[in-house]
Amino acid sequence: MESLNSRSSQATAAVCMSVVFICVGVPLWWKTTEVYRAELPYTEIQALSQSTPLTISAKVEVHATSHAMLRMCKDIFASQDFNKELKFTRTLFTFKINAAPLNNDDTQVFENAKNTEADAVFIFTHDVMMPKISAKNNKLIKISVAEADANQEDIQKSIEIALDILRNDLMHLQYVDDVVGKALAVKLDFPKVREYHMRKTIQPDKGYDLLFTLICPKPGELQASWDIHNAMKLHLYPMLEKLGSYAKFHVESQILYYCDMPVKPQKFDDGHILRFSQLPHVVNPVESRLGAEMSANPTLNFVLYLTEDKYNPLYIERQDRNISSTNTILIPRWGAITMKKTNKTSAQKPRQLELNAEDFMGAFLAQFRSLLGLETNGRENVVFEQSFTEGITDFELDYLMRSRSAENIASSIHTIHSLAKLLEKIQNIVIKDEIARLCYLAVDQINLAKSALARGELNDALTFSNKAFEASETAFFDPTLLELLYFPEDQKFAIYIPLFLPISLPLISSLVNALKIWKENKKQKLE
Repeated sequence: MESLNSRSSQATAAVCMSVVFICVGVPLWWKTTEVYRAELPYTEIQALSQSTPLTISAKVEVHATSHAMLRMCKDIFASQDFNKELKFTRTLFTFKINAAPLNNDDTQVFENAKNTEADAVFIFTHDVMMPKISAKNNKLIKISVAEADANQEDIQKSIEIALDILRNDLMHLQYVDDVVGKALAVKLDFPKVREYHMRKTIQPDKGYDLLFTLICPKPGELQASWDIHNAMKLHLYPMLEKLGSYAKFHVESQILYYCDMPVKPQKFDDGHILRFSQLPHVVNPVESRLGAEMSANPTLNFVLYLTEDKYNPLYIERQDRNISSTNTILIPRWGAITMKKTNKTSAQKPRQLELNAEDFMGAFLAQFRSLLGLETNGRENVVFEQSFTEGITDFELDYLMRSRSAENIASSIHTIHSLAKLLEKIQNIVIKDEIARLCYLAVDQINLAKSALARGELNDALTFSNKAFEASETAFFDPTLLELLYFPEDQKFAIYIPLFLPISLPLISSLVNALKIWKENKKQKLE
């Protein structure tokens, strides 16, 4: 009887230990080892990823000098489908069509167009001169139809030309659509021209460094100087001031010596030539000497290379095998290198050369515009007035802001959607409150940017989209997500089995013995 009581006590102790282990130990272990995961706006992120196409708004004022033009403008503009061939964006045009009889002096109309809130202003007028189309005061397009030949067919053709200018020259709808598709990481086949345009255009960033470099490879033969600062003050700074709402730019200049030509040009006619296949071997060694790490911002390099006497004159071969008329190598998203021929003016060594930087600033600005994604309009019978003082017109600035806003929105949506999918898939990654805050901030700013872009408020759209882009990128690349704070399931077994096995086996055997004792006691009571 005493032995039976002792065994019963052992069974009771085993059950109590098992209960304590299961009800207290396991929950305590579970709580102390659980991964902290702040709540993320998964529903809102999923809704954003399915909210294409992106809506873009534009206001257009149309002035017609005759009732026939007025009626045709209303009919043709209303029947146009501006969104054909667009996959990721949808443009909503608001047309304000007025009858505006103009006299021979259109000065006041052009002056009023400077202060308009519209994205484009079209004036259709009769002219005793030949038909012509001119873009003046940046956003104003004047289309003149010869008075003697003003029939319905001519008017309709002029209106269709105006719509094509609006779509492809002012708004660049196809380029904006391509940028959004690329930011969403959609695989598309682009024509070569559009693909090259996207490949050379600089990536979104909050700021850029511009580095202007003069290279004198043989200072023992030639020593050169340039007054680059005055040229910048006259030509570059007005353009950068106008681009202030688009991005921040930091400008530096330098003169480098002893930077020899890394490849040997081939003999060609009266001089030498750099073949297209040799150009990559020229750029890489030059880049290593520039020392362009001025900040964390991407750097755009503009290099003027004074060729050595033994290679003068030096030509550059383009990809199509023709000779470059500008002697410039344009490198997508990097900058440009211009080869400058130097003349032997005397036998004295070293020769002194004073360069007029204004002679090259026009080329530098053209290269800068190309890297920004601004294309020079080359339409037949269409004259686009250039902005000589600022280097960029109003409608070009609007296009940059519209394109960058759309790209930022699409890129932010893609980034936080990828982050949300990753965190949903791997449940053991720690999600700190800061990550959640950034995700909520990105979602809010994306919605604000989309609303502003749909209303045509480009400044607000760019501001909100920049904040969304920065928040989404910061969240995605947060260091806490890159640390090894999680383990795959098979590694968990390898870690926890040596911990729980020594404890669980005695408990299991004790519970089995307790069950046997309980059955024996029950059997004895029945007898």
